[in-house]
Amino acid sequence: MDLFEDELDDDIEDLLQILGIYFVQKQLNKKRRRRRRRYWVHEINQDRAMHGEYHTLYKKLLKDSDRYHLYFRMNETQFEVLHDLIKNDIYKKGTSYREAISTKERLAVALRFFATGNSFRSLAFNFRMGFSTVREIVRDVCEAIWNKLRPIYMPEPTTLMWEKSEEGFRSYWNFPYCCGALDGKHVNITCPINDVGSYGKNSDGGLFNKSALGESLEQGKLKMPADKPLASELEPLPHVVVADEAFPLRSYLMRPYSKNDVRNNEPNKIYNYRLSRARRIVENSFAILRARWRVFAKPLETLIQDNVTPLGPTALEDLDTLRRNSTQYAFSVRNKFKEYFNSNEGAVPWQIDIVRRGRQNI
Repeated sequence: MDLFEDELDDDIEDLLQILGIYFVQKQLNKKRRRRRRRYWVHEINQDRAMHGEYHTLYKKLLKDSDRYHLYFRMNETQFEVLHDLIKNDIYKKGTSYREAISTKERLAVALRFFATGNSFRSLAFNFRMGFSTVREIVRDVCEAIWNKLRPIYMPEPTTLMWEKSEEGFRSYWNFPYCCGALDGKHVNITCPINDVGSYGKNSDGGLFNKSALGESLEQGKLKMPADKPLASELEPLPHVVVADEAFPLRSYLMRPYSKNDVRNNEPNKIYNYRLSRARRIVENSFAILRARWRVFAKPLETLIQDNVTPLGPTALEDLDTLRRNSTQYAFSVRNKFKEYFNSNEGAVPWQIDIVRRGRQNI
């Protein structure tokens, strides 16, 4: 009995020690949170209106349109239009301690972050602001731009919008019934405290399959135009989106034939060439995006503060699932497009010469 009581006393003592450490740590954390700042505004930042980059440079840029565009990656008219759209969402009221940063200066800070990809600390020194202030400005401007511009430039698509897009792919890239081109953009980020986003080793196709866009296409919710025959004697075919080999083959998503399938097979090579011409538009778009906004050329400073559950399985698991889900109908649709591109009605004059000269080797 004495032995039991001794062991119980030891357990209670250990528990009390643990609880004591916990409460001491808790009190220390409270003291840290209550610790007053040494200063409200750092002395370097107190003369922001005199030496900050926005106040010293902006008026001079207004006199030189070329330099203005180089600095902001947009002209003055575009800047003013964007500012008018989001100014109410990024406005901050001043206090008796300090004057609030103007909405135009806030937009300027965010645009320089997009244009250069410089760190928040570097921008803070340039604009004579606090490090956390720059971080909050970029976050607020990003949210405002997304909320205001998404409904304008990325609205929920309608059948009429898809049909207009199809006309462009038909006339410019010789790919009828193609309504869009799909690709993935890998963006490097500085490692945050909490994991965010999805694992870098996951495939574009795997991520697309789990995305809202992928699910909507799979479920037929995006109001794509009705199936039509490519020629009078052919059976109706669905309207499609084109992508590279990283994406799954679906009846609505066309990908190239594999390298094994094009070896000594000229019709398959011609199909791949025609698909590559149509898909080039999205690759060019990502290249322009990266060239204009250099933030995509550097590891991106993360703004995420909360835990985000990353997407699940590895790329190999995703690809195995995607292969199983490629239906025979999807293969049939791709073959029908191949037959059309190799027919007298659907061929373009230069395709055989391009393929035979070896420019289409995939």
